[in-house]
Amino acid sequence: MYLLVCIPAYNEEGVIGDLIKKTLSLADSVVVCDDGSSDLTSKE
Repeated sequence: MYLLVCIPAYNEEGVIGDLIKKTLSLADSVVVCDDGSSDLTSKE
């Protein structure tokens, strides 16, 4: 079985990087959907 997790994100700079790392320890892939954040969420 293959597990892909989709995480919605909006202005989650400082949080999203650790969340992705923790999620990857449980899932095969992670997709982050950033809906126009005004911070550096997409850079993490």
